Amino acid sequence: MTIALREKVEGIRKVLKIYDRLAGRLPNTYPRASLVVHMSEEELLEYFFVFYECTPKEREGYPPYAFCDANSNTIHVHATMSELTGKKIAWYLLHELGHLRAFQRYGEHDLRADDKDNKVDELYANRFASRWIRRLATEEFFK
Repeated sequence: MTIALREKVEGIRKVLKIYDRLAGRLPNTYPRASLVVHMSEEELLEYFFVFYECTPKEREGYPPYAFCDANSNTIHVHATMSELTGKKIAWYLLHELGHLRAFQRYGEHDLRADDKDNKVDELYANRFASRWIRRLATEEFFK
């Protein structure tokens, strides 16, 4: 196995390990999402733009490290996420789980689950992730 390929495989393992640890730590009532790791940025963007039906203006500022598909209970991440710290990877995964939790708990028509105009859904997911990161840090989850 070449060094570049070995590094990619180890990076993917890192993301999967963190996700598995999070899934084991979060309450059983939270969504148990599938995790899809996209190897190429183009593949991730293609799926993202089709899935979200983005306008050209909405496409600015991308690619995302991660996004979720609430209807299929799936989190999509880019393989380069593995270059981040474990805590930052966990934050992104928890952010997406926050979106799924809002969808599960409040329904798809609630602003906490979907609100492109005012970003209530992003604020909810950010708060969800930040609360869990603080809690996990006190439990020494990241050591």
